[in-house]
Amino acid sequence: MTGHEGTKNSDGVLNASREGAKRMIVWLWAASFSMVCCQSVFVATQRLKPPLRQRMRHVDSRRRAAQLWGEGGFGMRMIGTAALLGALAASVASPVAAGPKVGRAAPDFVITTFDKKKVSLAELRGKVVVINHWATWCGPCKAEMPMMSAMHARYKQFGFEIFGVTTQDSVQPSALKKVAAVLSYPLARGIKGDYPILSGVPTTYVIDRAGMLRAAKAGSFETQEFIDLIVPLLKEPTPE
Repeated sequence: MTGHEGTKNSDGVLNASREGAKRMIVWLWAASFSMVCCQSVFVATQRLKPPLRQRMRHVDSRRRAAQLWGEGGFGMRMIGTAALLGALAASVASPVAAGPKVGRAAPDFVITTFDKKKVSLAELRGKVVVINHWATWCGPCKAEMPMMSAMHARYKQFGFEIFGVTTQDSVQPSALKKVAAVLSYPLARGIKGDYPILSGVPTTYVIDRAGMLRAAKAGSFETQEFIDLIVPLLKEPTPE
């Protein structure tokens, strides 16, 4: 082997070693970066993870919803076609209804329940009244209804009323007999009065004992949120 060839071989070995070292450095950096990312994700998820009591409450709420809607596949059969129509309707943008003003006297209404009974706001004076627009294709609606039913069953003796107003694009009332039988509050075919659906369902209006509108919300309620809203109103004195 000549000196020149020896030099070339040495240079080749050196270059190969350098390339190998570069690849090792890149591999180590990538491995370290991956570990940091995994650790960051783990820490973030731990911070976002709700307390055990809150998780159990969520699981319990889902269990109650499953008992109401899932038994015997009833929920799936009931909302099959309506779910598709509702999803298509919800995907079309529509203007947000103004509705009555919170803090002012609630507009009068007449609600027609599934059993064709008519109820007006005047008849309910002195009670805390909840009007809840819902639809059979609406997941958040069905998630909050067992909670509302439990609240109504507990506090109705103190003058608490809820009416579940079913939207026109839901299934026929005859298909909701099982649901109506389970709920502690009545379902309604419709409402006459200035209580429109706001930006979507569920939409809920809350009226106090004096006939003042105290809340108007588009979207579902968490359990504690609903309790914090309703219980103080029930503690207020009934007007003379």
